[in-house]
Amino acid sequence: MEYLAKFEGARVSEKVRAELISRLAAGEPSRADVASALHMSEKTLQRRLKGEETSYQEILDETRRELARQYLREGRMSVCEVTFRLGFSDQSSFTRAFKRWTGLAPGEFRHRTA
Repeated sequence: MEYLAKFEGARVSEKVRAELISRLAAGEPSRADVASALHMSEKTLQRRLKGEETSYQEILDETRRELARQYLREGRMSVCEVTFRLGFSDQSSFTRAFKRWTGLAPGEFRHRTA
């Protein structure tokens, strides 16, 4: 109960991040699906995130960026598997996003951090 109570008081952005992490492997989750899972409308979700000075897209990008770095550092998954685990539709989309985030291709990042 104590563990669950922590989430009750959690910021909406933290709840969104947790929901995204649980859903990314099935594809990019829509804002509507995440809002519904958190028992609120899209407008309410948007308003609450704005109150925390963030947005759904910012949280999605940040979550993907952090997970991508973690997965590539660990080296247990191929770049292709990382791509789909993060909800990208294809590897080229993931590679472009990763280069935008880090300035490096995923393979180059893995090699440098190994």
